[in-house]
Amino acid sequence: MADNAENVNPNMVVRFERTPQTRFFMCRSCKNHLLSLQNQLFRDQGLHAIICQNAVNVSVEHEDSSWTFNHHPVLRTPLPTRAIQEGRILLYLDKMLYWDGNQVVYADTLQPAED
Repeated sequence: MADNAENVNPNMVVRFERTPQTRFFMCRSCKNHLLSLQNQLFRDQGLHAIICQNAVNVSVEHEDSSWTFNHHPVLRTPLPTRAIQEGRILLYLDKMLYWDGNQVVYADTLQPAED
């Protein structure tokens, strides 16, 4: 994913507040907000990913399960399973950052991220 956040219409982007009470995931490349922690259904340790619903600032461009933000792929879903169903998506932790209520950390390691 290239860093093309400047091409995004800021009036169309959902943003979560960075407060001690909020927890959310962001794109590691463009820093755009993707998902509130309350919409995480569960974590798949084998895939190093989370299964979730109601992601924001992503769109489906094709029915081949490729998801993009600003024309850059941000996540892919495998064939449908019990966990991956219509309305649910798979987000890879190594592609995201996480606001933990105090600071931004890498979603896969929980180590502080550089600004």
